[in-house]
Amino acid sequence: MNMHWNHNSAYYPWVKKKTADCRSVLDVGCGNGSLVFFLDDGSKRITGIDTDVHCIEKASSAKSGDKSEFLCCSFEEYTSDRPFDVVVFAASIHHMDMT
Repeated sequence: MNMHWNHNSAYYPWVKKKTADCRSVLDVGCGNGSLVFFLDDGSKRITGIDTDVHCIEKASSAKSGDKSEFLCCSFEEYTSDRPFDVVVFAASIHHMDMT
C-alpha cells in the first residue's frame, strides 16, 4: 500500500516498535487500513474498525493476509470474544463522545 506522510503516519514507526511483541492488535479508527498494513508482519492478528463504510471497503479490498480483518462499526458498539494485547487510537479518540 502506498503510504504518504501525514501527522498520523509519522507515528507509525513508534507504534510498530511499541507493539513488536504484541500478537493481537485492535486499531480503532483504522481509516483505509494503512496502520494495519504497516504493522502486519504475518505474525499478528490485527483488527481494524472504523465507522466509515468507504474506508472499510478500501481497506478490505487491499488486504492480503488472513490474519487481519476490517469491520465497519464504532468502538462503542464493537464486541469481541478474544482479548487484545494492545488497542491503538491513532488520531481517533478525539472523535468520540467522552461523556
